[in-house]
Amino acid sequence: VKMSNKGGKKRAYASMKKITKKKPETRLKEASQRKRLGETGNEKRAIEYDIQKNKGITPKRKKEMMNGRVRQRNKYNKALKKFNRSRPGVKGALNPISYGGEMTGINCNVVKSTRLVGV
Repeated sequence: VKMSNKGGKKRAYASMKKITKKKPETRLKEASQRKRLGETGNEKRAIEYDIQKNKGITPKRKKEMMNGRVRQRNKYNKALKKFNRSRPGVKGALNPISYGGEMTGINCNVVKSTRLVGV
């Protein structure tokens, strides 16, 4: 049985040509990638930063951890905010000439004394 293949050889050759032929932009990308990796010619490429520094797996740190002065300043601000939260602040402006009562307000539900047991 003879099968007719209309233009089969031409189509097969054209498809092979498409596979082997690369677009110019693809060739440029590959060349730049080879150049970046240091694979130009027969020379060996340089070792990577990870290998050179030999740091292993280290946790990601914040940017402030790298600057000691900034870290201490942030620690102080954090402690100051914590300290100010622990005691009530004055609401409104202070007028030393005339006394207008308790400026912070009095909360009858708050007890700030320690109870002595057994006395």
